[in-house]
Amino acid sequence: MKRWISFATAVTTFLVLVVVSSCCHGFSTCSVLQVQTTTTTTTTMRSFSTTAVVAAAAAATTHVEDTTEEVTIIEDDARPHDHRAKETRKARRLNHAFRYLYRHDDYTTCTDNNNNSASATTTTITNPREYLKVVGGYTDDEIDQLHKSFPPLLDLDVQRHLKPKLRFLKETLLNIDNNNNNDQEIAVLPAYVRKSLPPQYYGSRLERIVAPRHAFLMYHNLLPQHNNESSSSSSRSSWWWWDTTATTTNTSPWQDFFKSCRNTKQFAALCNQWIHNNQNQSHYHYHHHQQQQQQQQHASSNQTNTPLQVRQVITPKQIEAFDFLFGRGLMAAARNELCQSNSTWPLLYQTISPGELITLLVKHGANPLERDNRGVSLLHWAAGAGNLDGVKALLPYFSSSSSSSSSSSSAAAAAAETGVWVRAERDGATPLHWAAAGANAREFGVGGHVDVCRYILSQLPEQQQQQEENKRDLVCQLTKDGNSALMWAAWSGTLETVKFLIRNRADPSVANRNGCTVAHWAASGGNLKVCQYLANTVNVDFTKPNYGGNTPLTHAVAFGRADIVQWLQKEIVIQRNDPNALNLANDFVDWTNGQDEKRQEVLKLFEDWYDDHER
Repeated sequence: MKRWISFATAVTTFLVLVVVSSCCHGFSTCSVLQVQTTTTTTTTMRSFSTTAVVAAAAAATTHVEDTTEEVTIIEDDARPHDHRAKETRKARRLNHAFRYLYRHDDYTTCTDNNNNSASATTTTITNPREYLKVVGGYTDDEIDQLHKSFPPLLDLDVQRHLKPKLRFLKETLLNIDNNNNNDQEIAVLPAYVRKSLPPQYYGSRLERIVAPRHAFLMYHNLLPQHNNESSSSSSRSSWWWWDTTATTTNTSPWQDFFKSCRNTKQFAALCNQWIHNNQNQSHYHYHHHQQQQQQQQHASSNQTNTPLQVRQVITPKQIEAFDFLFGRGLMAAARNELCQSNSTWPLLYQTISPGELITLLVKHGANPLERDNRGVSLLHWAAGAGNLDGVKALLPYFSSSSSSSSSSSSAAAAAAETGVWVRAERDGATPLHWAAAGANAREFGVGGHVDVCRYILSQLPEQQQQQEENKRDLVCQLTKDGNSALMWAAWSGTLETVKFLIRNRADPSVANRNGCTVAHWAASGGNLKVCQYLANTVNVDFTKPNYGGNTPLTHAVAFGRADIVQWLQKEIVIQRNDPNALNLANDFVDWTNGQDEKRQEVLKLFEDWYDDHER
């Protein structure tokens, strides 16, 4: 009996909580009170314990649906757009996606609304056998033979293993492009390729071994041409890979390449053998300083009758250096950070430029339209890093459909096809914004690059009238927070970039969503020459407060720009109209407990100013 009384007490307590909760949400308590009267006896408790609570909840829910209306209160997000994320960032290393090869849809279709139906069909195939038949063109007998020689074949993941390797064969080696197929049929591997291809290829490391070694051959122009001069250059090069008559071992160059590429010394020996067989050093970018050095050594020796020995032109160290640079990926090439500061040895053996590396990576399956976790494109990074060579290499891959230009003018819409209007996903900044501010992997706003800004504007249409209109539209583009490229250039403190934007009709009077003008950004940046140029030449008002009542003087105090504070007090004389600045200077000294010399210097400027004006 005591057990049932305890159970009844617990249920009664639960129903009281239901009543309180219902009252808090505006519910009617009539049905709940009626339920409570049934709890006075323990006889009915057994049946009520499970059914009455459900009935009460259902009644309350029905009553809510009949008598209440949902009111959704949407609060404005006060954060800058660059700090807003659509979702939690995936747990992955930031640069991994920029090192992947052929794991994406073809970049020629990424920006095309009318995607090839054949390409869409292949993305839905997950069975290895079916994928090899549809995309590779293999028959069941051929697949069985491959599986017999390479048992893990049918256990490989389609998207991670089979798809990249088949695309490498077709698009890099055979120059087959499914997107140019008007019949919307999938181009499969030719029969001679399927016959010559080792089964172990599908288990090889494409991104770490096969692709870098083939890129090495392409960069040094070590791919001989077939003797059939009637065919095109690309088809001759593609056929040569599988021609068993091209070597003295009755094996195709591809088979020799695949066997040797896994060992650096063997691969170097193969490269030197191909150079010797070609008898044409013009196909190889021979280092001229090595030739001169060899000739000098030969001239200084007394063995005048000894013929000049041909030096080995490919060394394992050169290959290892190229593998390292290639493995860094597109992001490192776009930032012009081919090597880390504490490991620059690869540059001693390879002199490849960032633009050349970007071109090679894209030809071997890297995605030039990949974005980082903040939605910033590689073109933005190249512009921010001042990598003009990288900007020139990346710009052709960005089309009007990949950019989200918000300009409504027809001239800007026509210019969008050049790709200079591509925007960052979060804040909507253009590559010109990034070129005006400057950026590297560790810091943003390191200084603008006027040569990159000039090149970006030069990519607009050539018609003079339309070009001038487009230039002004691009220069005056704003981010989602209302910031212009001129603001970012003034903040980064690059006077030459600021002058260039002004000469191209940048608007110095525009204010962002907080009411801050270019004067606030220049004062925050702390470059005195930029502030003086904007005030004396462009007539920018350095006394106008933003929507929060803060003047450029307050911003200079907030960032500890003592020289800007002194200039504003002496030249602009806005001290009496900005009491917030003095209070903020005092607050910073208190917050730092007087340990920050920069903050103390700013406060002393205010104290001296008041002392001089009170006399």
